Amino acid sequence: MKLYSNLCKDLVGYGFFAALSKCSGLILLPILTRLFSEQEYGTFDVIISISVFASILISLSLESALVRFWSSGVDRKLNAEKFTTCLITIFISGLLIITISLIVVILPLSVLEDHQDIVWLIPIAVTSALFQVLFNITNTCFRMCREIIKFNVMNLLYTIIYTAGSLLFILEFDHGIAGLFYGSLTSGIFCLLLSLFLNRDFLTLSYSSKRLFSFLKYSVPIMPGVFTSLVNTRADRFIILNFLGFATAGIYAAVFTYTSILQVLVSIFRNAWMPHSIKALSEDVGIRDKIYVNILHCYLLTFILLGSVFVLCSAFLMKLILPPVYQSGIVIVPWLVGAVVLHGASSVANVGTVVTQKTIGNSYASILALVSNILCSIFLIEKYGLKGAAIGTFVSEVLFFGFLLFLSHKQIKISFNYLFIASILVLYTLFCFWLTFFGPEMYQQ
Repeated sequence: MKLYSNLCKDLVGYGFFAALSKCSGLILLPILTRLFSEQEYGTFDVIISISVFASILISLSLESALVRFWSSGVDRKLNAEKFTTCLITIFISGLLIITISLIVVILPLSVLEDHQDIVWLIPIAVTSALFQVLFNITNTCFRMCREIIKFNVMNLLYTIIYTAGSLLFILEFDHGIAGLFYGSLTSGIFCLLLSLFLNRDFLTLSYSSKRLFSFLKYSVPIMPGVFTSLVNTRADRFIILNFLGFATAGIYAAVFTYTSILQVLVSIFRNAWMPHSIKALSEDVGIRDKIYVNILHCYLLTFILLGSVFVLCSAFLMKLILPPVYQSGIVIVPWLVGAVVLHGASSVANVGTVVTQKTIGNSYASILALVSNILCSIFLIEKYGLKGAAIGTFVSEVLFFGFLLFLSHKQIKISFNYLFIASILVLYTLFCFWLTFFGPEMYQQ
């Protein structure tokens, strides 16, 4: 089928450049973990978490709405109006969030009294988040037009400038952790301006409040889901911070960044799948369902196998990438890898909410995952330490994925091979338990 052929071509097209453009964190990881202590690295990760939360409020999930309502024909004028409306709205939203962050830092809040040396980084991080969101939505034009080379080159350029700029600010100008945010801000501004120039055909003086309302009607119900999903991903840091301190949170953050090797592969799939997933919606119901079922089954089988191989190679890879003090974090790798794979599967499993446009279902799934992660982490971290946090993350992603499958079946009566899916999940869970509690000693620390 032509869709499968185009998807394979896009996977190859996204592959090489995406692998390079998405690995800035991995490139910096062996350098930062040697320049900064575990406590300093943990501090950096906490500020990053705050900026990521801010980016959700800034974006208003309008990128998802732009993708969903992108006109696949040749009507560039209509797409230009949609794009410009989203761009201006995000910029205004970003200015508001930056102002709030400045007020929060200036106010004499007791919770910030012990961290006055780092709180000034928050407005800088939030400003950096604004330009990254603007750059991402501008780059979406390339993705929806299937201009894969431009899309990948821009992402690669962002990575190169961010990595080089961060190292310059840290090593040459001695800005410490702040250098990472200066590097991100520099990269975001430059790449946004260049991307806007290349997408100048989509810039127009037309701003449609009516279209914005329809976009927000679609995107706002997504926001609680995106927010809780992100909190679910980042909640472990704050729980670990509360129970075990900045140093242990730093180890967790470093190992989580290490798993970005697999996250890059998942990102390649999601970028390639996105335009085709929208096109598949225009097919007859039977063909549409068959496409989604086949893609999900192939994705799970392929990525669970890749993830298992990655886990088994981690003892060797982590010694190359991370200093000895971070090696104890290998115990959480199997669970985090499983969570990454399942989270990526949501871009297929949520077909029901995409078809019906009842995106609030994604929020329900995310809230379920968040609550389960917090409860599991609180009970398990005290007994098992880092392992408990990682197990909680994996369990929450299983519930998130399972709820989306249930919701899709309920909304559009799509039938996945649930026995096949359950078998894969059970086998991988047993694999994780064996490594963590009965396998080689390095996984049982």
